[in-house]
Amino acid sequence: MALGGRAKLGAKVSRYAHLTRESGLQTALAYVAAFQEAVTHLFLVLYQQVVAEVRTHNVKLSKRLKHNGANQIGARKLESLEAIPEAEVCQWPNRP
Repeated sequence: MALGGRAKLGAKVSRYAHLTRESGLQTALAYVAAFQEAVTHLFLVLYQQVVAEVRTHNVKLSKRLKHNGANQIGARKLESLEAIPEAEVCQWPNRP
C-alpha cells in the first residue's frame, strides 16, 4: 500500500491526531511500518480516550456485578474484570 507524498501523509496524520478523521486498522498499521512508532503514540489522543472509556465501563460493570450479588458466573466476571491491569496512559515519546 503506497503512502503517497510526505506532505499529503502529514496532513492525514494531523487530521487523525486531531480526531477529525478515523483511521482503519490497515492505515494505522501502515503508519506503524512507515514511522517505526507504536500505534499508541501515533494515535495518542484517541488511545487516551479509549483507555478512559474502558476504565469507565469496567467500573460500572464491576459495581453492577457487586450490587446484583455474586452467582458463580457473576463472580467469575468480577474476578476477570479485577484481573485486568490498569492500562498506562501513554505520553508523547521523548525524542532526542
